[in-house]
Amino acid sequence: LLDGLVQHPGALIGLGGKELNAEGGSLGPRQQLGNRLRGVGVAPSGGGEISGSIVVQHVGQRIQPPTRLPGVSMPAFDPTDPAGPAFRDAVGARVGLFLDQIDEELAPVSPLMSELVGLARRFTAGGKRLRPAFCFWGHVAAGGAPADPTALLDATAGFELLHVAALVHDDLIDDSDTRRGMPAAHRQLEELHHRGGGVGDPAAFGRAGAILLGDLLTAWSTQRFATAGLDPAAFARARWVLDAVRTD
Repeated sequence: LLDGLVQHPGALIGLGGKELNAEGGSLGPRQQLGNRLRGVGVAPSGGGEISGSIVVQHVGQRIQPPTRLPGVSMPAFDPTDPAGPAFRDAVGARVGLFLDQIDEELAPVSPLMSELVGLARRFTAGGKRLRPAFCFWGHVAAGGAPADPTALLDATAGFELLHVAALVHDDLIDDSDTRRGMPAAHRQLEELHHRGGGVGDPAAFGRAGAILLGDLLTAWSTQRFATAGLDPAAFARARWVLDAVRTD
C-alpha cells in the first residue's frame, strides 16, 4: 500500500488468494521478491523462488519500530513471529479506536447503530490477523519500515474490517449459526428482535441487519484506508491493488 508495494505488489503474497504480478510482469511474487533481496545481497544468487526464512531474515534486519504508539501500548514486533500476540494486539487496538470514533458519530442516528457497532467490535476482537500481517510485513520487506508505523497499522485495520464484512455476509449466505464461537451476526440480531419485542419476522430482521452490517463494515474499511494517514501520492498509485483485493 505504500511506495514499496507500488513497485513490488507481489510482496502481498497470499492476500486475496491470488499471486499479483508487478506491473504486468510474468514473474510470481516470490520470484520478484527474491530478485529484490538478491539485489541487496540478502538472498543467495540464482533464479527462482526464495524461502520464507530468507524473507524473515531480511525483515528482521530492516524493522526497528518504536515501542509505543500514541494512546496505545505496543511492544516492538518480532519479525520471526509476524502475526504474534504483540502484532495482533496492536491491530486490535487500532480497530477498536476506529470503531470508538464510528460509534460516537452514529450515536445520534439511532440506538440500533450502537448495536451494530457492538457486533462489529465482537467479530473483529479475535482472529489470526493474517491479512493485516501480509500488509504490514509486505511493506517492510519491499519498502522498509516506517519510523512511525501508526498509519501503516491503521491501513492494516482496514483489511481486518473488510475481512469481517465478508464473514458476516458469508454466514448469511451459508445460513450458519455460529462464527468464532458465538452466534453469527444475523442470529444475534434475530435474538435482539426477540428481546425487544420488535414488529415483524425476527429472522427477516436478522438477515436485513446482517446485510446492513456487512455493507457498513465494507464502507468503514474504505474509510479506514482513506483516513489512515498514508502518503496520498503513494496511496493513489497503489489503489488498483486495494481494488483487486476488494473484488477477490
